[in-house]
Amino acid sequence: MAENESFLGRLLLRFFAHFCYILGLSVIIPLVFLFFLPEKLWTPVVYAKPIFYVAVFLVVFSAVILYFLKGSVGKAFFSLGLMTFIPGTLSLLFSIYNEEIVFGVIKQYVAQFDLVQPLVESYLEHIIPAVWGITVAYLGIGILLLWVGVTFLRKEFANSWFKEAFGYRP
Repeated sequence: MAENESFLGRLLLRFFAHFCYILGLSVIIPLVFLFFLPEKLWTPVVYAKPIFYVAVFLVVFSAVILYFLKGSVGKAFFSLGLMTFIPGTLSLLFSIYNEEIVFGVIKQYVAQFDLVQPLVESYLEHIIPAVWGITVAYLGIGILLLWVGVTFLRKEFANSWFKEAFGYRP
């Protein structure tokens, strides 16, 4: 019975660590919008930096937890690489935006939208390349983490009892 509780506890902790990692990476993407907005224009911009620090903490915290849960650097990097693709892919899908949708949402909250529409258009023209940059960076980091994970796993396999028992496998 104790083994089942331990297994269930580790499973829940692993799920929690994966969730925190993906949440942290996903929160960083919309914060790019807030970093370039002046504080006078919208008051929630003040909270962008603390939220960014919390997101970075979630990413680092979950990476450390996954390392201890996996018991292997290679497995941890490989797992982090796979999880990095999730926010990167979602960002890729959502960054292909439709101006009518964005402007429709803003029109609901701004009474005189015609006055601020040129400002919003200019802002979107400047911010969309930054979001694309983060998207490409996430996908690149995901590939890099997968590659590092596989490299570590190969080294770990080379020193394992499995290789000694079954011999070299090309």
